[in-house]
Amino acid sequence: MFQTPPASLKPGASASVPSLGSTTPVTPAAQTSPSSPQLPKRPVQLGGRDIPLPGSRPGQSSALSSPSPTAKPPVKPIEVKQPTAPLPQAGNMSPQDKPTDKALGVNPALAPKPAQSSLTSATPPAAAGSQPPKPPRIPQTPTQPGVKQPIFAQIQANPKKWITIILGAILGLGLIILLLTRIFGRSGTPVQQGGGATPTPAQQKVLTYWGLWEPSSVLEEVIADYEAANPGVKIDYRVQSHKDYRERLQTAIASGNGPDIFRYHASWVPMLKADLAVLPSSVMNANEFQSTFYPIAAVQLQVDGKLVGLPIMYDGLVLYYNKDILQTAGVEPPATWAELKQLANELTVPADKAERRSSGIQRAGLAIGNTSNVDHFADILALLILQNGGDPAEPAFTEVRDALTFYTNFVAEDSVWSSALPNSTVAFARGDAAMMFAPSWRAHEILELNPSLNFATAPLPQLSEEVVTWGSYWAEGVNEKSAYKPEAWSFLKYLTSAEVMKKLYSAQSQVRAFGEPYSRTDLVADLQGDPYVGAVLKDAPHAQGWYLSSATHDNGINDNIIDYYRVAVEAVLTGEEMEKVLTTLDQGVTQVLRQYGEVK
Repeated sequence: MFQTPPASLKPGASASVPSLGSTTPVTPAAQTSPSSPQLPKRPVQLGGRDIPLPGSRPGQSSALSSPSPTAKPPVKPIEVKQPTAPLPQAGNMSPQDKPTDKALGVNPALAPKPAQSSLTSATPPAAAGSQPPKPPRIPQTPTQPGVKQPIFAQIQANPKKWITIILGAILGLGLIILLLTRIFGRSGTPVQQGGGATPTPAQQKVLTYWGLWEPSSVLEEVIADYEAANPGVKIDYRVQSHKDYRERLQTAIASGNGPDIFRYHASWVPMLKADLAVLPSSVMNANEFQSTFYPIAAVQLQVDGKLVGLPIMYDGLVLYYNKDILQTAGVEPPATWAELKQLANELTVPADKAERRSSGIQRAGLAIGNTSNVDHFADILALLILQNGGDPAEPAFTEVRDALTFYTNFVAEDSVWSSALPNSTVAFARGDAAMMFAPSWRAHEILELNPSLNFATAPLPQLSEEVVTWGSYWAEGVNEKSAYKPEAWSFLKYLTSAEVMKKLYSAQSQVRAFGEPYSRTDLVADLQGDPYVGAVLKDAPHAQGWYLSSATHDNGINDNIIDYYRVAVEAVLTGEEMEKVLTTLDQGVTQVLRQYGEVK
């Protein structure tokens, strides 16, 4: 590549030329005198062509030559051979060290500096008797502003700088590739290498799992076992607060940021049916599901006949009783409602009903009859309606009327319970109530309140020979919008295996008195003698459920229908006309069911 002649070397212009032995610039006038012979410029040979040096043209003298009144014929240049060793610099030689023309055979001024030029120089011989001229300084072509040198010339001029630049560019490119791999590589297919199937972390599928009630330590072992057996999958378990959980869950799913797996109450299916993925038959078909879990699960965990959840636990209403009080009375837990009604009256202190009303109750025989301080009044009332052959969705019928009357009479006529007492769980833990209804998980609260209380649970009393019990439990579902539905169902199938359920129960028992009752029917024998969960599992095959499940905190179908039944119970206790109570109740329940698409 040719460089544009710098302006400082154009004809008629003076230029600063670096000396051979110094960096101090001198002018051409300091180099030569008018009487000194001048050197004609020799064209540069590039690619076989003669390229004139900057500032000269063929047939003209160089801008560095002195003007002469008479043009002299050109003198044939003398070829100067490169010396084998560098000549001493002119500026550093003493007079005695300076070589003579005879010693070198050439004018010293014509000796090129090896490190600065590869061009050979020529000059006419000096006139006799004249002083040898000072060696001319060979100019270095200055860089003209705005004109870049060739890239290879720049690299040769400063190789360290360019090596640093190249290495930096390679490092930056590597970092960019690594970042892009981490961002976009997560959804990639695991790469099989050799005989192994170990994917890189960027290829892992991370499944977010929203849980309730259970701390991370409970699932730590079973999750670690699953991840070890499935290295391409990672489970991110996150414990959620029950406060506004259902709303937060559905909001997250709707926004596309919901968990892949989540816990939900079995009674929430009408509210979540658009968010729940269908259980593939390849994971578990309907026959396997029905033979593995209790019948209530197949009824509740389905949408249009398609299964939408897997239960890894079960719970339901049971009768709690104070063993010391019943032993003192010499009685066993009642098996029918008639026996329960009589025993509740006998265990209430004081014994006289009139005194109870006037002076208050010192010890309740059974926590039942109102809504203000009976923790699970809705479940108890739903149980009575179902056992009486009624349908909680159709309150206007006789079966519901009779159940309401029977329930409220424990307070209105028998006075075995009072709104002046603490809530049922606290009253039972203190020994202020001989019996109460609650699911198994209330036992943990009781043990915390009174670890020395001697109590147990019993199966629910029945109205007739047809056994009907009440179930209220949680299941695990898969987000319909999840990108990893097959992996999510595979993990849930793993959680519902008998071996893993036993591990979970053992881990749960390390952080509290006992674990969650098994949802598998083939594990009932392991817990049937347990004083807290044995009765739950004995009742499980006969359990039914509906949208009167308390303590689900759904702010939806359960809580809304419970509110209408609460108003109805209190209206009956205050003496309001039953027909009016039932009409209002029927309208309210129908409205809620219509809101969630459950109107028959």
